[in-house]
Amino acid sequence: MSRQPSPPGDFESSLSQVEQELMAALLHSDVIYPWNPAAPDADAYLDAQQQAFVLPEGEGMETKTSQFFDYLDQLWSSIAAVDASVQKIEAKLVKRFAVRVPRAILETISQTLCQSLSTSLSLADRLVECAQEVLPQWNVEDLQVLARPLAYAMRGMETEVIDAALRVVRPLSWTDLTEIEQARLSLAIARYALTQVTLDPETHSTF
Repeated sequence: MSRQPSPPGDFESSLSQVEQELMAALLHSDVIYPWNPAAPDADAYLDAQQQAFVLPEGEGMETKTSQFFDYLDQLWSSIAAVDASVQKIEAKLVKRFAVRVPRAILETISQTLCQSLSTSLSLADRLVECAQEVLPQWNVEDLQVLARPLAYAMRGMETEVIDAALRVVRPLSWTDLTEIEQARLSLAIARYALTQVTLDPETHSTF
């Protein structure tokens, strides 16, 4: 599920063109940066660097600055919307499952699920990812087996399948459950959370 680090030999090929040019400039440049700007030979170097970054005519600094801050505003608005959606889902999980499951676990499931919605993961993999965040000692393949009934339920039967999965788990507190019961409960909670996202158009549109 997690992304594997690139082999050392692939590091250079994974860089963008700009990053490669910057690395080449840093590693192979014969020009020594004047660490003391007050040095007599620093003026010529700094003037040359300033000329290299002069914007083309018509691309004033005010325009670029405005575009940059507009982008930041949009970014923060998106982050705020996602945070609000996470909190909404978390509130629904707490309302239904707080008697059986610690709030920290419900928070982890809601956050992990929301993060997965911006990826191309399958429904089953999303459920498994949520459960594995809560139970990292579990093998992915084993969680996938438990997730199948929840992931492949017929359309319109989601509620019945979730309720059936919950009935298999004894009505005890989290710490009194066996590991397999904890895994089943985590997957059922994640499936319930995903159903709530689907039913809420405002939350669904955030992702």
